[in-house]
Amino acid sequence: MENENIETIQVSNSSMISTIDYDNDSKEMTVTFKNGNQYKYFDVPREEFEALRQSESIGSYFNKIKSKYQFEKI
Repeated sequence: MENENIETIQVSNSSMISTIDYDNDSKEMTVTFKNGNQYKYFDVPREEFEALRQSESIGSYFNKIKSKYQFEKI
């Protein structure tokens, strides 16, 4: 059963990022890269995820914010 609290962005216009999942409960954002690597970012505010979703370039926006949050490779 899918978790209804997880939102997914299918990224079609990025050379690096494939999908971004955001868990509204845990505030964790999982980024899946086109090479298959996945990273989980912790304590990402909902507003940051929304700004990422609405940005003109998701890849560029992600590069600006990725160092603000703790993360782990999964």
